[in-house]
Amino acid sequence: MSSSVDLLGRDYLECLKGTHVDIYVGAEREHFNLPIRLLGYRSSVFKSYFAQAADPCLLLLPDDDGSTFAVVAQWVYQGTLPPAAYYPIISAVDFGLYFMADKFDLKKLQDEMLAMIAESYISMRAEYTAFTPEAVGRICRGTSAGSPFRLFGADVLAYCHVHWGLDVMELRHLFLEFPLFAADFIHAVEEVHAEGGDIGAARLRHSRRYVHG
Repeated sequence: MSSSVDLLGRDYLECLKGTHVDIYVGAEREHFNLPIRLLGYRSSVFKSYFAQAADPCLLLLPDDDGSTFAVVAQWVYQGTLPPAAYYPIISAVDFGLYFMADKFDLKKLQDEMLAMIAESYISMRAEYTAFTPEAVGRICRGTSAGSPFRLFGADVLAYCHVHWGLDVMELRHLFLEFPLFAADFIHAVEEVHAEGGDIGAARLRHSRRYVHG
Protein backbone atom coordinates (compact mmCIF):
# COMPACT_ATOMS: atom_id res chain seq x y z
CA MET A 1 0.00 0.00 0.00
CA SER A 2 1.23 3.49 -0.76
CA SER A 3 2.25 5.73 2.08
CA SER A 4 -0.18 8.35 3.35
CA VAL A 5 2.35 11.03 2.41
CA ASP A 6 2.22 9.93 -1.22
CA LEU A 7 -1.55 9.59 -1.28
CA LEU A 8 -2.54 12.64 0.75
CA GLY A 9 0.48 14.93 0.92
CA ARG A 10 -0.04 18.37 -0.57
CA ASP A 11 3.24 18.24 -2.49
CA TYR A 12 2.26 14.93 -4.07
CA LEU A 13 -1.20 16.14 -5.06
CA GLU A 14 0.28 19.27 -6.61
CA CYS A 15 2.67 17.08 -8.59
CA LEU A 16 -0.25 15.33 -10.27
CA LYS A 17 -1.36 18.61 -11.84
CA GLY A 18 -0.04 20.31 -14.94
CA THR A 19 1.70 19.08 -18.06
CA HIS A 20 2.33 15.41 -18.81
CA VAL A 21 5.22 13.95 -20.79
CA ASP A 22 4.96 11.19 -23.40
CA ILE A 23 7.76 8.69 -22.78
CA TYR A 24 8.70 6.03 -25.35
CA VAL A 25 10.91 3.24 -24.03
CA GLY A 26 12.97 0.61 -25.83
CA ALA A 27 13.03 -0.61 -29.40
CA GLU A 28 9.31 -1.39 -29.14
CA ARG A 29 8.64 2.22 -28.11
CA GLU A 30 6.41 1.29 -25.18
CA HIS A 31 4.41 4.38 -24.32
CA PHE A 32 4.00 5.98 -20.89
CA ASN A 33 2.30 9.25 -20.03
CA LEU A 34 3.35 10.73 -16.70
CA PRO A 35 3.07 14.10 -14.94
CA ILE A 36 6.24 16.14 -15.40
CA ARG A 37 6.04 17.57 -11.88
CA LEU A 38 5.73 14.11 -10.35
CA LEU A 39 8.77 12.79 -12.21
CA GLY A 40 10.75 15.83 -11.09
CA TYR A 41 9.51 15.34 -7.53
CA ARG A 42 10.83 11.77 -7.51
CA SER A 43 14.03 12.23 -9.50
CA SER A 44 16.66 14.96 -9.71
CA VAL A 45 17.67 13.56 -13.11
CA PHE A 46 14.19 14.01 -14.54
CA LYS A 47 13.85 17.42 -12.91
CA SER A 48 17.06 18.60 -14.55
CA TYR A 49 16.07 17.13 -17.92
CA PHE A 50 12.68 18.83 -18.03
CA ALA A 51 14.20 22.16 -17.01
CA GLN A 52 16.54 22.08 -20.02
CA ALA A 53 14.66 20.08 -22.67
CA ALA A 54 13.64 21.81 -25.86
CA ASP A 55 10.45 19.72 -25.80
CA PRO A 56 9.72 18.69 -22.20
CA CYS A 57 6.55 16.90 -23.33
CA LEU A 58 8.54 14.18 -25.13
CA LEU A 59 11.18 11.83 -23.73
CA LEU A 60 12.79 9.02 -25.74
CA LEU A 61 14.56 6.19 -23.91
CA PRO A 62 15.50 3.79 -26.75
CA ASP A 63 18.19 1.96 -24.79
CA ASP A 64 16.03 1.12 -21.76
CA ASP A 65 13.72 -1.82 -21.11
CA GLY A 66 9.99 -1.13 -21.29
CA SER A 67 8.91 -3.75 -18.76
CA THR A 68 11.43 -2.47 -16.24
CA PHE A 69 10.37 1.13 -16.81
CA ALA A 70 6.76 0.05 -16.22
CA VAL A 71 7.74 -0.90 -12.66
CA VAL A 72 9.52 2.45 -12.29
CA ALA A 73 6.41 4.26 -13.53
CA GLN A 74 4.25 2.39 -11.04
CA TRP A 75 6.63 3.31 -8.25
CA VAL A 76 6.68 6.96 -9.34
CA TYR A 77 2.92 7.08 -8.90
CA GLN A 78 2.57 4.94 -5.77
CA GLY A 79 5.85 5.45 -3.95
CA THR A 80 6.11 1.73 -3.21
CA LEU A 81 6.81 -1.56 -4.97
CA PRO A 82 4.48 -4.56 -5.34
CA PRO A 83 5.00 -7.46 -2.89
CA ALA A 84 8.32 -9.27 -3.18
CA ALA A 85 6.47 -12.39 -4.33
CA TYR A 86 6.13 -10.82 -7.77
CA TYR A 87 9.89 -10.76 -8.27
CA PRO A 88 12.45 -13.52 -8.74
CA ILE A 89 14.82 -13.88 -5.80
CA ILE A 90 17.76 -12.71 -7.85
CA SER A 91 17.48 -12.06 -11.56
CA ALA A 92 18.25 -9.79 -14.43
CA VAL A 93 14.90 -8.12 -13.77
CA ASP A 94 15.98 -7.19 -10.26
CA PHE A 95 19.37 -5.96 -11.46
CA GLY A 96 17.79 -3.99 -14.28
CA LEU A 97 15.33 -2.30 -11.96
CA TYR A 98 18.09 -1.32 -9.55
CA PHE A 99 20.32 -0.03 -12.36
CA MET A 100 17.48 1.96 -13.92
CA ALA A 101 16.69 3.48 -10.53
CA ASP A 102 20.37 4.38 -10.23
CA LYS A 103 20.36 5.93 -13.70
CA PHE A 104 17.41 8.17 -12.81
CA ASP A 105 18.56 8.89 -9.23
CA LEU A 106 15.64 7.11 -7.55
CA LYS A 107 17.44 6.25 -4.33
CA LYS A 108 14.29 5.47 -2.35
CA LEU A 109 13.30 2.92 -5.00
CA GLN A 110 16.77 1.37 -4.84
CA ASP A 111 16.62 1.12 -1.06
CA GLU A 112 13.16 -0.45 -1.09
CA MET A 113 14.11 -2.96 -3.78
CA LEU A 114 17.29 -3.99 -2.00
CA ALA A 115 15.37 -4.42 1.26
CA MET A 116 13.01 -6.80 -0.56
CA ILE A 117 15.91 -8.83 -1.94
CA ALA A 118 17.60 -8.98 1.47
CA GLU A 119 14.36 -10.17 3.08
CA SER A 120 14.04 -12.87 0.42
CA TYR A 121 17.55 -14.09 1.14
CA ILE A 122 16.86 -14.22 4.86
CA SER A 123 13.88 -16.52 4.36
CA MET A 124 15.45 -18.70 1.63
CA ARG A 125 19.04 -19.37 2.61
CA ALA A 126 19.39 -22.23 0.10
CA GLU A 127 19.04 -19.73 -2.72
CA TYR A 128 22.29 -18.06 -1.70
CA THR A 129 24.01 -20.36 -4.18
CA ALA A 130 22.49 -18.27 -6.99
CA PHE A 131 24.66 -15.34 -5.90
CA THR A 132 27.81 -16.07 -7.91
CA PRO A 133 30.93 -14.00 -8.64
CA GLU A 134 29.55 -13.53 -12.16
CA ALA A 135 26.28 -12.14 -10.77
CA VAL A 136 28.17 -9.82 -8.42
CA GLY A 137 30.30 -8.70 -11.36
CA ARG A 138 27.12 -7.56 -13.09
CA ILE A 139 26.17 -5.63 -9.97
CA CYS A 140 29.58 -3.97 -9.85
CA ARG A 141 29.42 -3.01 -13.53
CA GLY A 142 26.05 -1.38 -13.02
CA THR A 143 26.86 0.52 -9.83
CA SER A 144 29.54 2.79 -8.42
CA ALA A 145 32.03 2.06 -5.63
CA GLY A 146 30.36 2.20 -2.23
CA SER A 147 26.95 1.29 -3.67
CA PRO A 148 24.65 -0.42 -1.13
CA PHE A 149 24.03 -3.18 -3.70
CA ARG A 150 27.78 -3.85 -3.90
CA LEU A 151 28.02 -4.08 -0.13
CA PHE A 152 25.09 -6.48 -0.05
CA GLY A 153 26.78 -8.54 -2.77
CA ALA A 154 30.00 -8.69 -0.75
CA ASP A 155 28.13 -9.96 2.32
CA VAL A 156 26.18 -12.66 0.48
CA LEU A 157 29.18 -13.75 -1.57
CA ALA A 158 31.23 -14.00 1.63
CA TYR A 159 28.55 -16.24 3.16
CA CYS A 160 28.63 -18.47 0.07
CA HIS A 161 32.43 -18.67 0.16
CA VAL A 162 32.61 -19.57 3.83
CA HIS A 163 29.96 -22.29 3.57
CA TRP A 164 30.47 -23.82 0.13
CA GLY A 165 33.61 -22.32 -1.34
CA LEU A 166 33.70 -20.32 -4.55
CA ASP A 167 35.77 -20.77 -7.67
CA VAL A 168 39.09 -19.08 -6.96
CA MET A 169 39.65 -18.05 -10.57
CA GLU A 170 36.18 -16.47 -10.78
CA LEU A 171 36.92 -14.52 -7.62
CA ARG A 172 40.32 -13.49 -8.96
CA HIS A 173 38.79 -12.10 -12.16
CA LEU A 174 36.19 -10.22 -10.12
CA PHE A 175 38.83 -8.72 -7.82
CA LEU A 176 41.10 -7.70 -10.71
CA GLU A 177 38.22 -5.86 -12.35
CA PHE A 178 36.96 -4.33 -9.10
CA PRO A 179 39.81 -4.07 -6.55
CA LEU A 180 37.73 -1.97 -4.14
CA PHE A 181 35.14 -4.75 -4.04
CA ALA A 182 37.90 -7.19 -3.04
CA ALA A 183 38.45 -5.20 0.15
CA ASP A 184 34.71 -5.27 0.93
CA PHE A 185 34.62 -9.03 0.33
CA ILE A 186 37.61 -9.77 2.58
CA HIS A 187 36.09 -7.67 5.36
CA ALA A 188 32.75 -9.46 4.93
CA VAL A 189 34.43 -12.89 5.14
CA GLU A 190 36.09 -11.86 8.41
CA GLU A 191 32.72 -10.75 9.79
CA VAL A 192 30.99 -13.98 8.72
CA HIS A 193 33.64 -15.96 10.62
CA ALA A 194 33.26 -13.64 13.62
CA GLU A 195 29.49 -14.22 13.60
CA GLY A 196 29.84 -17.99 13.70
CA GLY A 197 29.42 -18.54 9.98
CA ASP A 198 26.27 -16.46 9.55
CA ILE A 199 25.64 -13.09 7.99
CA GLY A 200 22.95 -12.36 10.53
CA ALA A 201 19.32 -11.75 9.62
CA ALA A 202 19.20 -8.52 11.59
CA ARG A 203 22.22 -7.21 9.73
CA LEU A 204 20.71 -7.96 6.33
CA ARG A 205 17.36 -6.47 7.25
CA HIS A 206 18.35 -3.38 9.19
CA SER A 207 21.96 -2.52 8.42
CA ARG A 208 22.54 1.02 7.20
CA ARG A 209 25.07 -0.53 4.80
CA TYR A 210 22.23 -1.27 2.41
CA VAL A 211 20.59 2.13 2.15
CA HIS A 212 21.74 5.47 0.80
CA GLY A 213 22.87 7.97 3.39
